[in-house]
Amino acid sequence: MENTGKIQAMGLLLMAVFATASMAGEGRTAAPASTQNQQVTFRDPATGRTRTPTEAELAELSRIAAQEAATQPSIGPATEADARATLRKVRLSTGLEVTVMDVPQSLETSVVAERGADGKYRVHHAGDEQRAVAPEVSQ
Repeated sequence: MENTGKIQAMGLLLMAVFATASMAGEGRTAAPASTQNQQVTFRDPATGRTRTPTEAELAELSRIAAQEAATQPSIGPATEADARATLRKVRLSTGLEVTVMDVPQSLETSVVAERGADGKYRVHHAGDEQRAVAPEVSQ
């Protein structure tokens, strides 16, 4: 179960990297519209070029994002006590029996990939402070 989550996180990270790389050569002229945890680029259907969204489009996007956030179920138990209630035994395909439980939301984290001004990507956990990168020393 833990490996599945890691695989999904890596897949999302790779999709973000490839999407960003594919847009790098387009000479974008309009900034993408940001919603909570999402970034959306508006394209003119006639020219295919990126453009600034209208106020009506931003309002509709915000409404849709809020509606989706309200309808999404909780990913895991809210507290550690709720997590302990999910404790169960699982038999693996190898025949080994293990005890597992769902992870409480307090222990969940999000991984963020950001491209710096130098064009390099930095991956960190959401909410972590960015550490200054030490200069590389070579002889």
